[in-house]
Amino acid sequence: MNNKHTALRGLLWFICVYHVVLGLCANLPPSQVQAIAAALLGLQLPDNAALFQLLKPFGVYVMVFGVAMGIAAWNPVKNRALISLGVVLFALRLIQRLVDLDGVQQNLGVTSDRNWATIATVAVFTLLLAVLRWKLHREMHHNTAAASST
Repeated sequence: MNNKHTALRGLLWFICVYHVVLGLCANLPPSQVQAIAAALLGLQLPDNAALFQLLKPFGVYVMVFGVAMGIAAWNPVKNRALISLGVVLFALRLIQRLVDLDGVQQNLGVTSDRNWATIATVAVFTLLLAVLRWKLHREMHHNTAAASST
């Protein structure tokens, strides 16, 4: 593996590991899920068996997304469509969090400061991933144009 696209690969590996671990955590026993959600995400999850049953398949989806970002990190050029998928997912999560700002605070006990910090973090990840994906696109387009002119 060469050292090209180091920043993009690093970001994608971070996203991969975070989401795989988060997905695994969603499948732990409810008391552990509650403790992790409170410590890492600032969420106060209610004791509700149906909620924890819904978190399990959610965790699987989160893990699959993490694996997809790992595949993209392994070879960003070949798997650039997965990077675009990551940008779309982060952008939609950002919009979702902004639209449901009050609901997150009221229903999950997230403080306003923590909520805005999460929004800022998701915005930064969205922007970084989009910029690095755009740079990859430009580089590939430049290399294709240079190769066809020779």
